Amino acid sequence: MRRLIPALAALSVLGIAPPAPAADIDWAPPITDEFVLPYIGVDMATGTKPGDSFDFKNALHIQIRGEITPGDAETFRNLITDKASEIFDPISGGVNMRAVVVSLDSDGGDFYEGLKLSDSIRGFATFVGKGDRCLSACAIAFLGGSERMLRGYPMWNARYVHTEGVVGFHAPFSSLSNTLMIPDGTPFSGTLGNQIATQFYAQAQDAINELTKRMGTWNIAPGFVFEMIGKKYQGGVRKLCWCAS
Repeated sequence: MRRLIPALAALSVLGIAPPAPAADIDWAPPITDEFVLPYIGVDMATGTKPGDSFDFKNALHIQIRGEITPGDAETFRNLITDKASEIFDPISGGVNMRAVVVSLDSDGGDFYEGLKLSDSIRGFATFVGKGDRCLSACAIAFLGGSERMLRGYPMWNARYVHTEGVVGFHAPFSSLSNTLMIPDGTPFSGTLGNQIATQFYAQAQDAINELTKRMGTWNIAPGFVFEMIGKKYQGGVRKLCWCAS
């Protein structure tokens, strides 16, 4: 049996690889592997215990592979809409008739599209499989994994990582080209420096606001966000904190 981690994992530091191709998002064959849950304690949502087996065999499966770019969240929603009659029960109070698992394997991409994907994924489980990794904007999307087990009850976390998979977070970042349009040959000045600093600060503040306002939805502690935004460039490498929940 394979081992799966639906709990906070240890901290690991990695470097980001070169950008992957644009994301491929589509329905995929069911995940047929059987897993063992290694976490400590009983899962209050499902009643499963450490060592119990677990699988996604009866769940519909969407794969997200490659770089996350604007429009991916809409693509995901369209896929769900295509099978809405198979997934949703209008009288169940938010409990899906058919489970959906979203597997992710991406080195990241657009931060804000990752947020949109996270919002769109809410209500479905997320999974990072053996040998796969979900970094940066992908990790943000991963946090959307959740399910409603009982009518009238809140969503429970449904985020799973194989023991040989990786989920990595770092602070959101921007580039000068995304911040200000500066013609070639423009001399640097105090005024230009102030404009750049103001734009970067505004973008950083907005990104942090987007993260903190979702802490309750994601059911994560403030310390998790602080750890994430504390991961910055060191020696030309953007380091990651490996965390799953």
